[in-house]
Amino acid sequence: MIRPPKGCPDAVPTPQGWVHPTSGKLILVRRLANSDIMEYRKHTQESGKITAQPLIEADPVVEEVTPTAEPLIEAEPEVTVSLSADLSSMTKSQLVEWAEDMGIELDMSMTKSEMIELLEE
Repeated sequence: MIRPPKGCPDAVPTPQGWVHPTSGKLILVRRLANSDIMEYRKHTQESGKITAQPLIEADPVVEEVTPTAEPLIEAEPEVTVSLSADLSSMTKSQLVEWAEDMGIELDMSMTKSEMIELLEE
């Protein structure tokens, strides 16, 4: 004859396994034959034990969640700058820093005019 798990002697047998008597959650997964379940129930009723039935809601309440639109994040507009005027007013170190921000690698050994020429390409 089948026996309930040691941690929950009031567990209820089902074809999927042993279920907690009040919450209805499966606590031990083990396939149980209907004949074994019936024998267990018959034995527990004869011995005076009352087995609780699992709590299963007849009509579970399902809340519908309406999706809310997320606010659009607008991209910053691209700024077009007259490079030749702005670049010539920068120092070499400022040019190298600005180029790094743009993903361009400049070498400090280059002259300022070489840097500007390379950046304007």
